[in-house]
Amino acid sequence: MPKKTSPIVFVTLALLLLLPLNTRAEGDFFTVKNATFQGNSTQNYPVFSAGNPKAAPQINTFFQALVPTFITQKRASYQDDNIYVKSEYEITYNDNNYLSVIFTFEYGLEGWPQTQMFGYVFDSKTGRQLSVKDLQITSQAIKNELKKMFNAKNIKISKDIDLTKQIKNFYYDSNFNLHVIFDKGSIAPEAYGIIDITINE
Repeated sequence: MPKKTSPIVFVTLALLLLLPLNTRAEGDFFTVKNATFQGNSTQNYPVFSAGNPKAAPQINTFFQALVPTFITQKRASYQDDNIYVKSEYEITYNDNNYLSVIFTFEYGLEGWPQTQMFGYVFDSKTGRQLSVKDLQITSQAIKNELKKMFNAKNIKISKDIDLTKQIKNFYYDSNFNLHVIFDKGSIAPEAYGIIDITINE
């Protein structure tokens, strides 16, 4: 005769099925749910809730527009609607002061992939996106860090580079260290790929 299943098991299963698909690690401020653009599983973006209910919608509006805007821009630059675009993201900092997210896009024609990385930082209280002007650093501090990295890897930095125009892409890591991202080929030969440096503020 089969054993009866305990009512506790049924209650536990029911509760598990009712749990939302949102993820919120211990200590995180915002809850995060993954979304896909037009149901395409390779084009992902985050949706935030909890934390600050006034700031989350503003941040979500930004990310909802990010993937389709990128696709439109790349199709226009390639003059080809058949290019592929993949998007992935990583939430690198998530507390009641700041939210920091890295987006990585892979795109192009089959066999000729290109990659771009973008860092975004938001004020968790207001939902406002931070710009370079909000950072307490100078272009000289960034140049000093670049020199250290380039000397270690024996890369020559071009004297013609205007860092004030190149510094626009940044994020905070889990230890709240500031990182600045430079596109492939923007400040070093393309063979070195995307440059990601940590700034000692």
